Amino acid sequence: MKKIGILYKANFLSPKGIFFLILAFCLHGINLLTLLKFASKIYPNRIAVKDDRESVTYKELYIRTLQTAVKLKHCFILNPGNKAGILCKNHLSLLYSIFSFSALGIDIYLLNTEMSEKQLSDFIQLHPLDLLVYDSDKRNVITAQPDQRAIPAYGLFEDSIQFFSTQKQVNLSLPKSYGGKLVVFTGGSTGKPKPAERKTSVSDFLSPFYSLLSELKLYQYNNVYITTPVYHGFGFAALCLSISLGSHINLTADFDSEKCANLIQSEKIEVITTVPTILNRLISYSKKLKTLRCIISGGSHLSPSLIKNISNHLNQVHLYNAYGTSEVGFCILATPSDIARFPNSIGKPINRTFVTIKDRHGNTTSINQIGQIFVSCPWSAHKNQLINTGDLGYKDKSGYIYLTGRIDEMIISGGINVYPLELEFILCEHPYVQEAVVIGIEDDDFGQRLWAFVVSKNRRVSDETVLQEWLKGRATRYQIPKGITFINHLPLTPMGKPDKNKLLQLLAPV
Repeated sequence: MKKIGILYKANFLSPKGIFFLILAFCLHGINLLTLLKFASKIYPNRIAVKDDRESVTYKELYIRTLQTAVKLKHCFILNPGNKAGILCKNHLSLLYSIFSFSALGIDIYLLNTEMSEKQLSDFIQLHPLDLLVYDSDKRNVITAQPDQRAIPAYGLFEDSIQFFSTQKQVNLSLPKSYGGKLVVFTGGSTGKPKPAERKTSVSDFLSPFYSLLSELKLYQYNNVYITTPVYHGFGFAALCLSISLGSHINLTADFDSEKCANLIQSEKIEVITTVPTILNRLISYSKKLKTLRCIISGGSHLSPSLIKNISNHLNQVHLYNAYGTSEVGFCILATPSDIARFPNSIGKPINRTFVTIKDRHGNTTSINQIGQIFVSCPWSAHKNQLINTGDLGYKDKSGYIYLTGRIDEMIISGGINVYPLELEFILCEHPYVQEAVVIGIEDDDFGQRLWAFVVSKNRRVSDETVLQEWLKGRATRYQIPKGITFINHLPLTPMGKPDKNKLLQLLAPV
């Protein structure tokens, strides 16, 4: 009964909601355009999306997507089973592309906007594309692929996704489609990014969808800001959930902490989906964040010091940590009460998710013993098979999961396993440390040692000796870093995570 009540509040099981769901399925089949059709009937005149250029209502979003799909089908002779790549940042034309391709039954590849010419060329060789949508700042990358059919996302007086979306059609009917594959890619921290593909299946996603609805109660809020790239699994999930609830979705192509804070203040945003690094930078603008009621952090761990800062400066906010991977999807959730009781934990597995910790021999570890995290669930890229997440962690006696870092980031220093994440937690406890990232480096004496990169608050600490002395008694002998580099800004990947490759370059000899 509780599940029915929650789905009713979200308009899915109301008489009106049931009618329009059936209508959408009968008209379009099972694909992402079906979701837009439903939302356009339930919330026709609500603002659906506002990006850096414009805003549209749900009715307008549906019609413009349908117009785009019809033009794409006829201009490029696209059919179910074709493949389309999308190389775009967060904006409306990205949404038109995703939902149009899904309506046409086309396999969608959401590509990282930081891809180089060679990376894109290598990708196309492995996954030949029938069409590629791209942002204008990627034109040079695209022209380096002379045989690739492509269309820009924006262009007022030329063939583009934006232009197609504004062209009224005499006939807007499309054949039913059951959607193609949606392929997102792992971050590639352990090597080349790997594809994680899944079909558009309503039944498979009911459990994670219901878990988010019941725990986060997102149907209570209206205004959402998705700060993470939609081409990443976390951003895409936030987009679909927000559309299904008729939320006012805010998108920006690039992240800037001050502009983000100003947007939250001016648009009276209640919910943001973000990552810890971005969240850490937003805290300094806490006076502009008073309308926030819910923060959903994902993509990485929340440090205890960051949790404390949020509690001190944004005590009106409900903070959640949603853990998942590109291959598995959303699978572990820490609620505000979980975070308050166990700030180091990423929470517990959601319904229909199985999590186990295994040692390097494949044996299940004991309570509180560190090992590799494996997850299985029906909505993963490999259905109910156990998937190695690439993360290390442990489980306590109450079933809470704790991260200790990535498998490839653990180092062996003097024969002891050392986890950079633990030192990051300690460094962030220093009152004058704004951000800290720790990596492993080679060392002649110990094999490997830790090296820390620190962003100081207003440069109030810049002496390595002072910080090394402070660490004594707080960090173990093997956690003490070989060196500390103070930097003005922490470089980030498009996902909002620390760019450790760029940090390594700072240590390279000149």
